[in-house]
Amino acid sequence: TPSSSTLKNPSVVYNSLGTFNVKLVTTNAYGIDSITKPNYMQVLNSFNLCSTSSTTSQSGNLYDSGGPTGNYQNSENCNFLIDINCATSITLSFSSFSTESCCDHLYIYDGPNTSSPLLLNAYGTTIPSPVTANSGKMLLVFYTDGSITSSGYSATWSSFVPSGNPPIANFTISDINPP
Repeated sequence: TPSSSTLKNPSVVYNSLGTFNVKLVTTNAYGIDSITKPNYMQVLNSFNLCSTSSTTSQSGNLYDSGGPTGNYQNSENCNFLIDINCATSITLSFSSFSTESCCDHLYIYDGPNTSSPLLLNAYGTTIPSPVTANSGKMLLVFYTDGSITSSGYSATWSSFVPSGNPPIANFTISDINPP
C-alpha cells in the first residue's frame, strides 16, 4: 500500500499497479471524521510507443513520443508489440487522436508483425473506434514524415486472459519390461 501524508496538498506515490482505496481523515478542535472511497485510484502501466518496443502487461496506457501532453516528433518509425501470454484478445481504445492527415500514420495489426492482418490505418483528427486483436498479440507501428507534427494520441488497452488450470504431466506404460 502507498504511504500516507499529513500535508494540505499531499502527493502519494504508488509503487505497484492495481486499484486502491483512498481514505481522507480530517481533524480539528471539534473532532475527527473520515471518508473512504473504495477502488478510487487506478494505477496502470504507461508506455511511450517510441521509447520501448514491447510489453506483456495485460492493460495499460499508450502515448506517442510526446506523451500525454506534448507533440510527437518528426521522422519517427516506431514499433510496439503488446504480447500477453494466454490472451485471447486485446482491445485498444483511444481517448484522443490528432496526426498530420497526409503523412503521419498509426498502423495496428492483429498479430506480432506487419505480415499480420491490418486492423487499422489511422491518421487525421478523427478518434478511431476501439480496435480488437483476436490473436492475443497486437503490433502498433507509428510512422511520421519530416515535417508538421501534432498532439498525437492517447489510448488504453485491456486484454482477456481466460482462467484455466496449468497442464499436469502424467503417463502410463503397458509393459514395464521392454523387449
